[in-house]
Amino acid sequence: RVDKIVGEFLKLAGDDAYVFVVSDHGGEPINKRFNAAEFLRMSGFISLKTSNGRQSASPLQLAASALFGLRLEWLLDIPGSRKLMGEIMKARVRSLRKSAKPDQGFYAGQVDWPKTTAFISSGIGLRINLKGREPQGFVDPADYEAVRDKVASEFAGLKDPENGQNVFRYAQARERVLSGPYTELAPDVMCLPNTGYLPTEALASFD
Repeated sequence: RVDKIVGEFLKLAGDDAYVFVVSDHGGEPINKRFNAAEFLRMSGFISLKTSNGRQSASPLQLAASALFGLRLEWLLDIPGSRKLMGEIMKARVRSLRKSAKPDQGFYAGQVDWPKTTAFISSGIGLRINLKGREPQGFVDPADYEAVRDKVASEFAGLKDPENGQNVFRYAQARERVLSGPYTELAPDVMCLPNTGYLPTEALASFD
């Protein structure tokens, strides 16, 4: 199907057109997964609910824990498995829309948000749980800069205990990395992992 669409574009462009095949982003080898949320918890930035107040883990969280905890990533190389995973994710999104419940992702209701300082919002971003901005903000705006500097410092200095290598190339305030009118929409701390490391949002020790 993709080849057919490309062919149609080439016909419309004509024989004299220059055609460039480019990627929207690059990729590097992944040797280890780093559980950023788990590190935030261990560092005291994420607070968990008591066992009585937690929700049961979602099927997606349990599947992820089994997949990576048992080193079964190779299953994703089986023909059709990635397509199946995509359909599962789509079904999950549709289910969440119908239920009108907030998407807790891999956190599965474990986080005590009113007592949480920071959390991972993507593989390359950390957000401060700021009062007045986040739904259950905890950090006072007057303490924002100090808290953000502390979180960034923790991640910037993080080293792999097995080889002493920095897990991240940098962890800095977003305005030191980005510019433009939409900078404030980005995570508070931008992190770029070193080659070989993949940050995850799971509250589980896969690696």
